[in-house]
Amino acid sequence: MNITPTCVSIIFDNFTKEKRKEDSLGMEDINHNNHNTKTGIFKKNLGALYVVIVGIIFFFLIYRNQAVKGVLTALYSALKPVLTGLIIAFLINPLVMLLERTLLRGRFLVKKETASPKAKKAARGISIFLALFLMISTIILLFNLVIPQVIASIQGVISEFPGYVDTAIENAQTFADKNPIVSEGFLTLAQEFTEKLSHWLTTDFAERISSMAGILASGLMGVLGILYNLIVGIILSIYLLSGKERFLGSFKKATYALLDHRRADFFVKTMRRVNYIFSAAIIGKILDSIIIGLLCFIASGILGIFFSAIAKYSLLVSVIVGVTNVIPFFGPYIGGIPSTLLIMFVNPVHGLIFGAFLILLQQFDCNFLDPRMVGGRVGLPAFWSIFACLVGGSLFGFYGFILSVPSFAVFYYLLKTFVEERLKSKKLPVNTIDYMEQN
Repeated sequence: MNITPTCVSIIFDNFTKEKRKEDSLGMEDINHNNHNTKTGIFKKNLGALYVVIVGIIFFFLIYRNQAVKGVLTALYSALKPVLTGLIIAFLINPLVMLLERTLLRGRFLVKKETASPKAKKAARGISIFLALFLMISTIILLFNLVIPQVIASIQGVISEFPGYVDTAIENAQTFADKNPIVSEGFLTLAQEFTEKLSHWLTTDFAERISSMAGILASGLMGVLGILYNLIVGIILSIYLLSGKERFLGSFKKATYALLDHRRADFFVKTMRRVNYIFSAAIIGKILDSIIIGLLCFIASGILGIFFSAIAKYSLLVSVIVGVTNVIPFFGPYIGGIPSTLLIMFVNPVHGLIFGAFLILLQQFDCNFLDPRMVGGRVGLPAFWSIFACLVGGSLFGFYGFILSVPSFAVFYYLLKTFVEERLKSKKLPVNTIDYMEQN
């Protein structure tokens, strides 16, 4: 076979081109690997930089604790009207939605199947007005009817408490005389405790009540500040409720602009879950406590027909039971035990009867009313709810008791979602029962 010089030249040129192509691809792979290596090193260094920055901020927050606290206090004071408006809007939003649906579906403003934008706007405005009117009317009614009677009952308890203590000591002494087994030291201890409690109620507590009343009476600027925050908060709540769809839409748009689509979807879903948890835990619990307080007042009035000691403090104990019922788990004990003891000081038998009634009322609440008002929508196991109440109450007091359960429920939901997503990525089961060891 004859190979001409032209054919040899063509073959050599093709071979040279292929070689150059392979060399070029090899250099691209090397450059790509070098780029990945540099990117990995940059990410590691960036992560270390984040850790250093967070450490510096944490050290500054601890070292400059008073300065940070002052800034936060000033910021909180400035934002009080806004926070008040957000709280009012959050609390009355379910009532506004209920009234709005009633006006639209009940054909009060709409004669057609589909409501026009003008009818929707009118329904929203009327619903907001009615909800605020009901809220303000309820507050005024409480101050005019309930609060004075509660204060009068507290003053009566303070003035009559020494007599209750003497009666209790006499009954205990009579019981001890009939039962010599009872330790004399126990009686001495009980007497000392009741005497100290009586002295505290009649002197220190009464003086503090008087001084607090004087401070409240003279603190005109404080009262004006509260009224200012309340009025501005109501105005802001009207704007928030009127344009809540636009506000939420703007927030959602910003979320998708700042995050990638997957993370934005997760964030929006999480915020919906947070709103659902807080609505169920706070608004549902408030409604549940109002119903329990009303039922306690009605039943106490009926029992008061037969037992005078219950009738004497029916309003006071109903307010105590209703208010403390807002606190999860511990609320019934915090309100029920002092209320029962208060009536027992007047008449031990009547107090025991009232205590038995409270047990039945709380059983009704736990097994029937609370599951329907709050139910399992919070999604937090009982152990973690008690844990959250203990920690939140010890750190933040009364507000910690109320907000600890929904806050911890949000954290629990986020942690549970993260764990389940990690398990799914590893193709592992997500049900806890699959990891339980059988005895």
